[in-house]
Amino acid sequence: MNASILSQRISDSRPLQIALGIVLFLLLVVLLAVGIHAVMADNTVGMDLHIFYLAAQNVFLHHESPYGEDVAMQSQLSVFSRPAKDGEDHMGFPYPPYSLLLLAPLASLSFSWVQAIWMAFFLMSSVGAMLLVFPSRPLLPMVGVLLFFPFTFGIILGNFVNLIALVIIAAISQLLFARKPSQGTQILLGVLLAWATLKPQIIWIYLIILLLASLKKKFWPLLVSFAISFSVFIGISFLLLPNWPALWLERIDKYVDYMAHFPNITHYLNQLRPAADAQTLTVALIALMLGVTAWALFSWWKGRLSALVLLAWVGIVTYLIHPTNVSYAQITFLIPLMVWAQTQKNQHSWPIIIFYWGAMILSWVIFYLGHLGRLGPLVEEWRLIVGCLWVFWMLIWPSRHQIQPTVTSRPV
Repeated sequence: MNASILSQRISDSRPLQIALGIVLFLLLVVLLAVGIHAVMADNTVGMDLHIFYLAAQNVFLHHESPYGEDVAMQSQLSVFSRPAKDGEDHMGFPYPPYSLLLLAPLASLSFSWVQAIWMAFFLMSSVGAMLLVFPSRPLLPMVGVLLFFPFTFGIILGNFVNLIALVIIAAISQLLFARKPSQGTQILLGVLLAWATLKPQIIWIYLIILLLASLKKKFWPLLVSFAISFSVFIGISFLLLPNWPALWLERIDKYVDYMAHFPNITHYLNQLRPAADAQTLTVALIALMLGVTAWALFSWWKGRLSALVLLAWVGIVTYLIHPTNVSYAQITFLIPLMVWAQTQKNQHSWPIIIFYWGAMILSWVIFYLGHLGRLGPLVEEWRLIVGCLWVFWMLIWPSRHQIQPTVTSRPV
């Protein structure tokens, strides 16, 4: 059998392989969900998922707005067993309607089953994504997206940030470091990136880099797919709820008001300066960070700055200007670390041990120290120190990390 015939047969069998892979994935999700439900039926977790669940029921079962106070009150009673007090999360739904599409098939199930299915989907998606994106050595990133504390915490709460992080990791690996991805892969990534915009505070700077990289490399299928997909998601949102932008903005305004959210950097400055000074310094520092980010983007575009350094810087900046949140928001500066680990030829080198495994262990040590309650309000922020040290190391010894990645993936 000559090479051309073999290649044609492999190509012809590709749709069947994809179909079988999807069926196997769904089967494993179901089996894992049954096991999770049996273990956790009397102790259901997933507080963040519960908000999406109630909102999905309102939209798909009752054909009502997901932004009403009834959704918030049901969430409060489920979590607190009482209405939320001032300063507590009122648990209203603050996302665009297209964020509920994944939960549409589950809206009629009990929450205990939805939580079990969602956790199983999270776990299988994490493993599956790493196998597809890093087929030659998926173990390191697979362990990372499951065992770094912010990722684990996101899985427990059922927050969408984990799925968005998987999308960003896959897109970075394929668009910045891999050989030219197939047309099918580009189209799929365009759809996923459009969906990931449901949490703009997580993805927006990463998205700018990815779209610029696609433009620079002429990945037209991805750019067209992203534009069409985003338009379709917005269109579906209007079909589900014609006046959703006004209701959404109203809910966000309430959310910011009762949670008194401010950028993470303000949280640090409040420990050093009076509130008025902290707010003034916040504006100045955010302007400075965005200015440096724009300069870094321009330098990378001109080939004077490595993509890894740019991504590491963007991860830290994204987190610092992110509204104050719980630990899973720290995934933003862990994303480049996951990708960086794949660029290292020696997976047992001291940088991997210190910055990757060290950061993973430290993430849990800090969790323990935080529960002691004696180390101040910023103990959970100590995880950022490793990220900053990692960026500093790359800037001081650039020759140690600028190994051309050899990321390859299975084509879609």
